Amino acid sequence: WDVPSAYPLQWAFGTATIPAAFALAYLVAGPVPGLAAAAAIAFYPPLIDVTGDLLTEPLGALMLTIALCAVVLALRRRTWRRAAGAGLLLGLTVLVRADLLAVPLLLAALVAATVWRSDGRRRGLALGAAMLAGILVPTLPWSIYVSSVAGKPVPVSSGGASNLFVGTYTPGGGSMFGLKRELAAEVGERY
Repeated sequence: WDVPSAYPLQWAFGTATIPAAFALAYLVAGPVPGLAAAAAIAFYPPLIDVTGDLLTEPLGALMLTIALCAVVLALRRRTWRRAAGAGLLLGLTVLVRADLLAVPLLLAALVAATVWRSDGRRRGLALGAAMLAGILVPTLPWSIYVSSVAGKPVPVSSGGASNLFVGTYTPGGGSMFGLKRELAAEVGERY
């Protein structure tokens, strides 16, 4: 389906990723790397190309960048609220881009280990648990629903392997439409 009203949203999400990338790099390394990150995102061809397609990449990129900013801030001011907030943003990101499912879990473990090293085991485990709880708030209800429909445990989506194939199929340009164009003749011959 072509939904022209979605194109301005795609553009807005992609454009908003530019200052979000600046903020993330600024938080981690300062203003000059922030400008470099913003410039890299502004001229990143795949992000520009997907603005004309109805895909979740622009929103996913924006949400992941904002969530990573929240993780950095949670590591700076180590409160359970910041850790849970970062987890919530990461969980929402996974609902947009299910292929990122491992990222929040790895980040929660990284936050727990980092805080454990500097502030002790108890504090590290507490902040890691707060982040994990934040991740579960949006993802757990969805997982329960999808699992009940599928009749088997489904973390967020069951499309992981096929998504990986589509995304890494070089002749198709990493898109479902490109994959279909590239394989259409072969499928037609076979079936």
